Amino acid sequence: MAEDESKLISELAACIADESAPAAKRIQTCFILKTKFSGSKAIEALTPGLKSPSVLLAHEIAYVLGQMRNGEAVPALTAALENKEYDPIVRHEAAEALAAIGLEESTPILIKYCDDPHPEVSETCQIAVDRINWRKEHPEAAESEKDASHFHSVDPAPGHAKETLGKTVEDLQKILLDSNLSLFKRYQAMFTLRNIADEASVNALCLGFKDKSALFRHEVAYVLGQLQHSASVPALIEVLKNSKEHPMVRHEAAEALGEISHDACTPLLEQFQKDDNRIVAESCDVALSIADYWSNFDKADDCSTETQVC
Repeated sequence: MAEDESKLISELAACIADESAPAAKRIQTCFILKTKFSGSKAIEALTPGLKSPSVLLAHEIAYVLGQMRNGEAVPALTAALENKEYDPIVRHEAAEALAAIGLEESTPILIKYCDDPHPEVSETCQIAVDRINWRKEHPEAAESEKDASHFHSVDPAPGHAKETLGKTVEDLQKILLDSNLSLFKRYQAMFTLRNIADEASVNALCLGFKDKSALFRHEVAYVLGQLQHSASVPALIEVLKNSKEHPMVRHEAAEALGEISHDACTPLLEQFQKDDNRIVAESCDVALSIADYWSNFDKADDCSTETQVC
């Protein structure tokens, strides 16, 4: 590695470690490391942040490590999942990241925590095991899954391929809302609706906010942020404003509103920058930063959500 590159990575690592720096700046730095330096040094720069007192930052680092799909991150992610002193939101994201990397060696540890007392963790591990098994059963599809849509994210469950789908939005909505099905199958319907990306599919996704699983609701908010469709704004605003909602769901709703950058969003995000829950307040900081980014670029020129936070 060139000396200049090594120096830059060290500076980026220092920014992530700086607890006095704004959350938006630290998280943006995580994504710079992901997109510009995806190797061992980037992983070394990121992993100490899994211990950050900022749940938002720690969980975002876990997400980024999963998206990098580098097996060198597995030990740190496994340790994060197993550390019961960590916030369940961080442990959930570590489990999801292990599934994104997709090594079969992670299956036993994920199975171990399928019965974790925290639903955010146990449900994620259940989906993660199903995802790794799906990759094993569909090796050809697994190789190209990140490029299956223009969102270019490694998702917790793959959407159905268009040529084999044969289902309407109404069919997918029924699967999405059927609590008798596995979360993995429901997530498949969720990401297929995302890939359809029209107003009808957005409206179907918004119905998922009534689900009993906070994990499921938070994934709905994340997907709506990827879609950046104005039809989802009222539902996302309702979620953010609901102080009784799980913080992980409100956090995703805030960041989704930042992605959409609707005129009605900014005053609300500024209001909730002072929220009592730190992950919600910091997410509003990040959301306002995202909104500012989109205000300076034409969405029509680049609708990729590669830089979207989780």
